[in-house]
Amino acid sequence: MMNITRRSFGKILGGTLSSTILGCASEIVPKTNRRVVIVGAGFGGMTAGNYIHQLDPSIEVIFIERNKQYVANPFSNEVLVGRRQIGDLTLTYPGSQGNKKFLHTEVTDINPNRQQVFTPQGRVSYDALILATGIDFSGTNIEGYDEKTTPLLFPHGWQGGEQTLLLQRQIQAMGDGGVIIVSIPKAPYRCPAGPYERVCLLAEYLKAQKPRSKLLVLDGNRDIVALPKQFKAVWQSRYPHQIEYLPDSTVVGIHGHTRSLITNDGSTYEGEVINLIPPQGAGPLARLAGLVEKNERWCAVNGQFESIHQPQIYVLGDAAKVGDMPKTAYGANVQGKLCALNVVAKLNNLAPMDFPLLNVCYGSIGTNEAISIAQVFRNEETSPFKLIPGAGSSSPLDMSLTHREYINGEGWLANMLAEFAETT
Repeated sequence: MMNITRRSFGKILGGTLSSTILGCASEIVPKTNRRVVIVGAGFGGMTAGNYIHQLDPSIEVIFIERNKQYVANPFSNEVLVGRRQIGDLTLTYPGSQGNKKFLHTEVTDINPNRQQVFTPQGRVSYDALILATGIDFSGTNIEGYDEKTTPLLFPHGWQGGEQTLLLQRQIQAMGDGGVIIVSIPKAPYRCPAGPYERVCLLAEYLKAQKPRSKLLVLDGNRDIVALPKQFKAVWQSRYPHQIEYLPDSTVVGIHGHTRSLITNDGSTYEGEVINLIPPQGAGPLARLAGLVEKNERWCAVNGQFESIHQPQIYVLGDAAKVGDMPKTAYGANVQGKLCALNVVAKLNNLAPMDFPLLNVCYGSIGTNEAISIAQVFRNEETSPFKLIPGAGSSSPLDMSLTHREYINGEGWLANMLAEFAETT
């Protein structure tokens, strides 16, 4: 990951840091009571804020989110092949209401000692801060990668919205006989099953619409990260002529003019459509606040989601290193609930709260078909959220439940979106 300093971060944000560093910024929302500030209003941040408000309505909750609409990532792979519209996954944030307020702006700095965050408009004080800022992409170890232009040429499609639509347009425009390359980074990354789900849906699409086309999968991991037996069974039985899978294939260089990728063994692969998913980590704001150790990618937290480096700052969702838990929307949602309990407990001088956390990953493998894995995690004395062996389950290899699991996944998404939009 890049080395982030206040000076370089200020340049990224157009120089807006200068006043905040000098401490000149005024309080834009006067603080009259206990307050929790939440930066990032995805599944984790929104869940935490909603539950804090329900648990203790006297606590003021302020969401700071740059966007006015949220585009969900789960099921966005279906948008690529025309089975779902981006509007189906788009929600408009509610307005401020009572003790829940929304500020649609950018956070430029954090002062953990004074318990303040800074925006271009001024500062916001807090008693507890929750960072749910998701992922940042890093092409540092990919020669020729440019953080602005490369995603436009080789879209990752790993954040819901324009990237998904850009990749969709490239796939639709590709001629029959073209090659799609899907490049998967080394784990951990957002949604472990997501790239392999994408391969399944693209293979089904190509088989029906562009049967002369192929899929080349360059996986930076030694094997399929999630549900390997199930995904391999699907690929071998349904798409043996559409998919070529190459493990241990880390992308180390790109050539935009020839639309090619170079892997760690020196091989070069050309594709008409290149879906380059870069390595990921917590964003520059987390590094600026001292939440990420040197040579690490994620924010280490304890069993209450409080940073081990900065008290009163909590991190959840994709940006956090939460024991053995994978980075999923389901996980962010349940983490948000436990985080909310612990924030409210601490602000009310109560003992920390704890309960096991369930995570479920759904992966679509075809039209109205999905596979899944369920896992349970718990806090232990030596480590937060360790996987409980034998406490979960995964789809049978005979694929006998794929339609039912797809229905379950649809129901889960509907519930998640409804809970996300909860405003009371």
